[in-house]
Amino acid sequence: MDALLRIAALLEHPSAERRVAAAIVLGELQAKDHGVVSALLATLDRADVSVRVPVIEALGKIAPKAAVQKLLDATQSEAAVVRDAAVVALRAYGEAIVSDVKKRLSGAGADGRRALEAVLAGLGSKEAFTTLLDNLLEAPSADAAKAIALNARASIKNAERDDKGRYLAALDKFAARKDVRTNAGALLAALKLAGFLEDERAEALLIAHAEDKKLPDGVRQEALLSLRFIVQKVKKQQAIVETLLELGEKDSLVVARAALETLALVSVPEALLARLRKLTQHKDAERARIAVLELAKMPGLKALEAAVEVLTSAERARAELVAQAIAGRAEEAMGLLARAMLSINDADRAWLVQKLIRPHAQKLDKKTAKALLGKAMDAIKSGDQGFEAALALARLADAEATAEALRDVAEALSKGKTKERALNVFRLLAKSEHATDEDRYVLATLELSGSKRDVHPSARAQDAALRLFERLSERGYDLEQALLKDRRIDLESKFYLGFHFSELRRPVGAALLEAVVAKAGKTKLGKIAKNRLALVSD
Repeated sequence: MDALLRIAALLEHPSAERRVAAAIVLGELQAKDHGVVSALLATLDRADVSVRVPVIEALGKIAPKAAVQKLLDATQSEAAVVRDAAVVALRAYGEAIVSDVKKRLSGAGADGRRALEAVLAGLGSKEAFTTLLDNLLEAPSADAAKAIALNARASIKNAERDDKGRYLAALDKFAARKDVRTNAGALLAALKLAGFLEDERAEALLIAHAEDKKLPDGVRQEALLSLRFIVQKVKKQQAIVETLLELGEKDSLVVARAALETLALVSVPEALLARLRKLTQHKDAERARIAVLELAKMPGLKALEAAVEVLTSAERARAELVAQAIAGRAEEAMGLLARAMLSINDADRAWLVQKLIRPHAQKLDKKTAKALLGKAMDAIKSGDQGFEAALALARLADAEATAEALRDVAEALSKGKTKERALNVFRLLAKSEHATDEDRYVLATLELSGSKRDVHPSARAQDAALRLFERLSERGYDLEQALLKDRRIDLESKFYLGFHFSELRRPVGAALLEAVVAKAGKTKLGKIAKNRLALVSD
């Protein structure tokens, strides 16, 4: 017996593994012998799925004419693996089987129909692709037409460039037909196929349908969505950007949204960025919102610069939208944001910008950090509001320099008639890790100057000055010497502090009361201090 026939005879073996092995070997050998093909076809009729798949694969490699109808039958199998294997096998026959596939389409079930459509998509001929397009018109619904296009995606995407050219020519012709233009589902699916080609030559077809106002918005939207597959490959970028901007500015919201979202995939020439920036101020809030989002996503510093301009000048809601949109690019926009921060006078807007810079504040260059600190200090000196955002950034960039600047300003203010402002600055300084105990002492004395010095327990419990002096004492600061030598602390204040600390049984309390007794003598305050000292000494 011939060797091939002996192998074919194994297709009758009781062991499924032997039958599978025989089918694989025959396929690899591309055995076209009539007896071999007959044995494979006979096995296909009676084998289970595990054997049918390798038999179908073998027939696909051999591609005998006698197997076409059996393979077409296999596309209608209930088993998906069998249908998939049949699709691959049938593609080996090329356009010779297009008419056979067409005959089977009308009577096929849903799964079988998809399998036949996949065969057509993968045959690589204009006739097969045209048949696939005609099938879009016969689809029972727009979703069904869409499914046909999706089913064909992988095949046409990976086609040779010449084949894509033929497909595109067929699509041009198909989309121009009157019966297609009135069938939104079929036309939409055809435009989807044009995008799946991922071939820049589809630009004219897609742009023409995007601009055609006689078509439903959904179809025009699909043309723009499909354009995304090729928009970065198009050579004349400025022309396509102008088209997309025109649609974004003047067309319906559905079309405008798709146009602007597609626009975000390309680099907008500097000459056209102003138009997109203007679109962010459109009276249609939704259109403006989309323009803001797309502007923020666009590559390049020029687009970011335009986005930051909107952030600093637009009304609050749109500014917040920009801030959210560029948050992920804040580090890239650091220079732009820092310059914006220096020019902003509105406190709320400054905080918006500050939140963007904050995570990267330590990367600010020294010159910018110094400028931010100077802006904050100038505002503090002048008594202006809204310095907090700039100060917070300066502190993050260089906490030590910020503390020193605050100290200088606070000391200068404390020497004048602006005690309240000095107090506020020392409060800011005290929050810094670079604040010294001397700074905290000055803050405590300034807080004391505004205290009612009421010795009642409930009043003292709410006195910020006492809390500050207590913490200084606990930190080991020589509070006794500081208070006794400080000429700014009058006798009433020394008594108040002495009274409080004497209750806490801290030595500084008795020392202060003794100083009051020594200075006040037989005055009422002196007598009270003496009595108090006697009480705490017992």
